[in-house]
Amino acid sequence: LYEDKFKSSNILQWESSTSTTMTNKIGMRLVNQKDTYIFVRKIKQEDGITLPYIYIGKGQLTNPRKSKNIKSTLLFDIILDNEIPNYLKYDFQVPKE
Repeated sequence: LYEDKFKSSNILQWESSTSTTMTNKIGMRLVNQKDTYIFVRKIKQEDGITLPYIYIGKGQLTNPRKSKNIKSTLLFDIILDNEIPNYLKYDFQVPKE
């Protein structure tokens, strides 16, 4: 439901939760955030089992912008300190460089 995707092996586009704007408390906190810790999962459930999140490292929130979502969300590019591990690139459809 979100526009989360890898733009490259070290840039993750992330969409905030709904009701987040550049001027409300949540949005301003995100815009001013320096570092963030990145946890990902491809799908929520598989065969009735809730899958865990995988920690892929630390990154910086950059390029905040309003999304096209009518429920008010923000998009960010997260610059990862390290590239996404090779074993996850296929599952997360990381573009080849």
